[in-house]
Amino acid sequence: MKKTNANTSRAPRAPRAALILPTMRTFTNAAHSVHSNHRRTQTLAALAPHMLTHPAVRKAYATLTRALARAYAVPAPTPALDDVYVSSGAIQPWLDVDQHAETVRIGVSLRDLESFKDARLLKVLEAFIGAGDGTADEAEWESSTADYAFTMPNRDYSFTRKLSLADPTRLPPGLRKALSRAHDTLTALNHWDPATPSELKIIVTVYAYVKSDSPLCRVVVTGVTERVVREEKKEIVCE
Repeated sequence: MKKTNANTSRAPRAPRAALILPTMRTFTNAAHSVHSNHRRTQTLAALAPHMLTHPAVRKAYATLTRALARAYAVPAPTPALDDVYVSSGAIQPWLDVDQHAETVRIGVSLRDLESFKDARLLKVLEAFIGAGDGTADEAEWESSTADYAFTMPNRDYSFTRKLSLADPTRLPPGLRKALSRAHDTLTALNHWDPATPSELKIIVTVYAYVKSDSPLCRVVVTGVTERVVREEKKEIVCE
């Protein structure tokens, strides 16, 4: 009797679906990307404090501090280099630089004002917008305001300057060296787009709060806005 191979009578087996596994290059590229982003963040974070040494930043902080001293009749701060960021008054401006080393923010809160025409507030603002007597270079600053009508009248006065970092000879030696180191590190990570900061923005903000019981300035309800929210409800349907 002729032997029959049992395997020949079976139906052909369906091919398995191809399983695509990530290659070592995929893991290497991902790790390199994570490392590059981490190094870039570290580099800019190390650069950020040096931005505070820019002469324009120091001048803006000193200008605000002296204006506060005049407005609140406290002794003027010492002009010594090491004390330029120290206020001798009760109201202390704060200073901050963002993680990308591109924006320095200087701010102060003035509370319990009689109105937005309070003499103390006006003296501080005149340091940046001028009083028409040449005491401030208002051409340097771009000014804007924002109102917040909540429990008490609140208005933010902001003054912005943009400074080019393209000419290193105009920068302090410490900042110049820090920018050079950062540029070398970022170029090594991505020579096509090192993303070294080329401009520094300084924003000085005076947060003015009028006291809630002021007879000159108050928050009033001028109308009501009604909003109807229409939201689609969705779900997944599979056949």
